[in-house]
Amino acid sequence: MERTASDESPMLSDSEVAAYFKVSLRSVGRMRENGHIRSVRVNKTWRTPQSEIDRLCQKWLDSAVAGGADAASIGPISVSSVS
Repeated sequence: MERTASDESPMLSDSEVAAYFKVSLRSVGRMRENGHIRSVRVNKTWRTPQSEIDRLCQKWLDSAVAGGADAASIGPISVSSVS
């Protein structure tokens, strides 16, 4: 089956990822270095698929709910709390 552009997740720059999570560019770099997000290097810039951000958010939500939190009451989750 052939892949089309509509099958692929949009690629976000580090600035866009930082804005989404409301963190610094350095924090995005640490998230990548620690294996929390997977990105690809394109020339001199890093790009992260939107699907990777969605996966990370779902992982945080699942982790919080498994810990006994009510999904509706979950606030911000620290990157350092994700293993």
